[in-house]
Amino acid sequence: MTVTYSMDWCLHSCVCDSGNEIVKIEGLDALHELRELVLDRNRIKNIGEMSFTSQWQLQELHLEENRLRELTNITVLNSLKRLFLGMNRIQVHKDLYSQIFSLNSSTF
Repeated sequence: MTVTYSMDWCLHSCVCDSGNEIVKIEGLDALHELRELVLDRNRIKNIGEMSFTSQWQLQELHLEENRLRELTNITVLNSLKRLFLGMNRIQVHKDLYSQIFSLNSSTF
């Protein structure tokens, strides 16, 4: 089963945590001014290629306590300053460090 939420109501900050059972990051296309996105405690397994194509202003991304095994498709987030990934099963490798090296604050 795929559970997705339309996040059209979010302007600058969107919090969708605490067990909403979200499995995909989608529906953010119109949210160009989004600065903070909290998707902690869901069932997200990966970040799709189209998940963040329009989030030019996103500065803070919370993905703690999901089911992520790898970190992909975040290089488009040029404004990202803080990334929270704790309690996932991400395999740490050299390429991962190069993707997040420029961030001001990251937690694994």
